[in-house]
Amino acid sequence: MYDIEVIGYASGEYDLVISVPDGMDMHQYSLLGVNSDASTDDQVRFDSSSGTLALETEGEAKSYSFECSMTSNGTTTSLLVEDVTQDTGSNYLYTVEDWDTLDDGSSVKLDCDQDGDGTYDAEIDLQDGMTGADIEDQLDQGSGGDDALFLIIGIVSVVIIGIVIAVLFVRRKTGPDE
Repeated sequence: MYDIEVIGYASGEYDLVISVPDGMDMHQYSLLGVNSDASTDDQVRFDSSSGTLALETEGEAKSYSFECSMTSNGTTTSLLVEDVTQDTGSNYLYTVEDWDTLDDGSSVKLDCDQDGDGTYDAEIDLQDGMTGADIEDQLDQGSGGDDALFLIIGIVSVVIIGIVIAVLFVRRKTGPDE
């Protein structure tokens, strides 16, 4: 196996296909139908040693389909996720952890840095047939935990304040010695 890194910039609508031989097998990564603002560039990075394909966006949000496939002994196994929408300034990192199990739902990971701060906020296991809406649902569920925590803290705070007020009211009515 050899190490290869491809860094490219693209604008307008484009398809990106990277094919990498691995012995007798062929591994292929594809970003298909990427809609990009022609006035800005997307940065696409591929590193075969780590099996990662990264798409960093600038300008407008992007929409595209992601596909990876392996051809071995004339048989092709692939994973396709259609209608991915990537928000402005976000970074998505696709990693194939095991080419031999593309179709089992745990070998391709998507790390999402939603706000472009350099920290990946969520990791999603991609499965063949998923759509961008499925990814958005998982991202929303991940951030929904914070909302639920704040709601629980708010409810507990209100209950505690209510108890304190009730105790003070009872003490005032009955007096401190009773």
